[in-house]
Amino acid sequence: MSSSSLYRRLDIEFKLQSQSIAFSEWLSLLTLCFAPLVAHLLVGVPEPTVCGRLPLPWHERICHFNPTSILWRYFAIADRRARAKKWDRPDDLGATNAIFWDGTRWDGSVEKMVSMRGKATKEPPNHHISVFSTSAVGTLVITLQGIQAISDIIVNLTGSVHPSGHPISRVFFPLALLGLVRLPAAPWLTSEYGYRQRRESEPLGEGVSESLLLLPPNTDTNAIAAQSNVPSNQFYPQNSWRGISTRVILMAVLLVLIALTVEYFALDFESNTRTSLTTFASQLFYLFFLVCSLAIFASFIWRKEGNTTIIPCISSIWYQVYTYILFSLALVFILISALETRRTKCGLYTTDHIGWGRDDLICEAYLV
Repeated sequence: MSSSSLYRRLDIEFKLQSQSIAFSEWLSLLTLCFAPLVAHLLVGVPEPTVCGRLPLPWHERICHFNPTSILWRYFAIADRRARAKKWDRPDDLGATNAIFWDGTRWDGSVEKMVSMRGKATKEPPNHHISVFSTSAVGTLVITLQGIQAISDIIVNLTGSVHPSGHPISRVFFPLALLGLVRLPAAPWLTSEYGYRQRRESEPLGEGVSESLLLLPPNTDTNAIAAQSNVPSNQFYPQNSWRGISTRVILMAVLLVLIALTVEYFALDFESNTRTSLTTFASQLFYLFFLVCSLAIFASFIWRKEGNTTIIPCISSIWYQVYTYILFSLALVFILISALETRRTKCGLYTTDHIGWGRDDLICEAYLV
């Protein structure tokens, strides 16, 4: 295909067409818009445990809300359980799920988990979650969202329903697929734990490593913890078949999601020579997020830095920049989608322009 023909196929158009949507409709649309995102963050981002001399700056928390950080946490917890030679301590479950701030840096290492044994103010009732727990309910909710997302993907890819673009009600709908990545770690994801939070004026307490606090300010202890030797009688090495399996599954899932995004890209442009700016922004946003996540994970897996449940680069300047770029792109995506969203004659919402004459195709499958 020549570059000129490809350019003609990428006929991206923007049109303001949301003026006729009433305020009450906007409330419903925004609720549907943020529901997958809120569910994903509520069940995927734990409250930090502060056990250092210095308070937790607000900017240090931001990167935990990055979907890349959440995916890494799911992978690391599943990997830690898979490589454990013995897993029968509820306090290990609690320390694995906790994210510790020691005053200058984050620590989610295996060594931290071991050092916190017997120091919890509240321990999980078992070494795995209960079926009747808040974590299990959260997993169920985002799993159902993920199943619905898969169903919609199959329907759209098979052509049985014409794609309705990306109205604001579905901006974060693809995030529901990430809920399925939670499933391998789901039996060991819990919030039923507690540790004593230190105040700035208090002396250094138990469970806080003085040697870590004496390190230079810019030292990355996640990397130190990831590379240090864990007692061989507790965990299998990262290059064991158990460790390799979890890493292969993670990379395979990301590659499949990237392939689906590219396929959607091709579907949007092959179905018609015209596409909305919202659709184009959606593909770029999710492709950027998935490719960056794949590159980051591959880098740390290659360097065998998978012994921490907190992504090793969490406090790095470049990762913070990546997080702010991702959040900024999301805001731009929401704004564009809000401006292009309109209601069709059958009540469905779309970002396809009314002049394209696709309303009948969009409504047809839903009016049968």
